Amino acid sequence: MQNRWVLISQSKALIALLFLILLSGCAPKSEEEEEEEDDVVTASSSTSSTSWRNSNLPLTLKTATAFSAAERTVAGDMMTQWDAADSRDYYASVSTTSNKTYSNLNDYADGEFGIYKITDWNSSLPGSALAITQIFGEVIGSQIIITHADILVNYDNFSFDTSTGGAGYDLSTVLLHEMGHFLGLGHQSLSISDSIMTSAITADNEQLTLLSVDISSIQSLYNIAPSLTAEDKFDSVYSDSGEKLKTGTRVRIHHQLNADYSCSVKIIK
Repeated sequence: MQNRWVLISQSKALIALLFLILLSGCAPKSEEEEEEEDDVVTASSSTSSTSWRNSNLPLTLKTATAFSAAERTVAGDMMTQWDAADSRDYYASVSTTSNKTYSNLNDYADGEFGIYKITDWNSSLPGSALAITQIFGEVIGSQIIITHADILVNYDNFSFDTSTGGAGYDLSTVLLHEMGHFLGLGHQSLSISDSIMTSAITADNEQLTLLSVDISSIQSLYNIAPSLTAEDKFDSVYSDSGEKLKTGTRVRIHHQLNADYSCSVKIIK
């Protein structure tokens, strides 16, 4: 009889444990768990327009003090090139900030837009990348609205020059290209002689000014040319799996300029 009661008690305990496990599976997720799920979104760059709100312009893109005076001058000159694209100022006057090398790439979304000289390249990024423009954005209808962006230049694996004919990659060319990504522009299937936003830049390339395609592209993106607005080009923002992303979905974008003469884009959050 005593053994029978022990078996019954054990069975009741097991049933109670199973009930608790099932109940916990139905419990509401914590804010941290919900945020973790929301962050795992991959979108297709080919079906979405990316830009800042016009009210955000001009943008204060600061150059890290780790750059030399000549390198900071180059950065300022390249911002001026984009400002000269039309009557609108895209970039505010040149200013500086301390250098930042966060181990967690999400930490760059700190409210300060910067160009950073990275001498210890983040291990989560491909070592072949000359530079990466990291963009944080939010899906609003048919567009991705940029909320934060930075440019990371890979001085760990590559050298850059500020003078014509130098041995390293031309810093002016690299920054002019990355600043286009910073504003939201994608790549052009054209050569460097036709667009700074070409998908292939080599160590021999030196392009210090915008070309007509670049000027018309930035004007179109920010609705200076009414016949080519972003709203006319795209209907919705979709994930790589074909899922339509809802307004409010947060994404993180990497525009990656590679040393193997290619440039790619990854929307990874």
